[in-house]
Amino acid sequence: EHDPEGNVHYLFGHVASKLSIPTNGEEIELFINYGPIYENVRLRKGYSELSAEEKETKLKELKKEDESYMEEVDSFSGENVVDCIRFFVDLFLSEKKSRLSEMVRQRAAVIISRLRERAQDILIFKEEPTMIDSINDSIARAEQLLKDLK
Repeated sequence: EHDPEGNVHYLFGHVASKLSIPTNGEEIELFINYGPIYENVRLRKGYSELSAEEKETKLKELKKEDESYMEEVDSFSGENVVDCIRFFVDLFLSEKKSRLSEMVRQRAAVIISRLRERAQDILIFKEEPTMIDSINDSIARAEQLLKDLK
């Protein structure tokens, strides 16, 4: 199962599963190495086993990727912005705030802020007159989300 932060949880010892590992009713933690494809997650969460020099290089690359994505938001259409904000609203409504890590809340707030700014630009520059109501609603929802994430 995936949790809101994207972590995968494997449920072992569950009677209904084909794979059953006896745990005598106790919860056990199972560590799985997902290989290099998961390294970005390990870096962000602070448990990468890369050398200090490799970590620094990879973290700089991740920052550039993040900045590139944020620049991409500036080209989103009104429909894209509305859909993205709706995604965050649905995600955070379905999860308890306390279950989200501080890092997830901070990163979400940055993206939501950028989406809100893009929505405001669409309105100011009258880029999509047929979406005014949807965009205004999305701006209000984004602002509420940002308050809730604090």
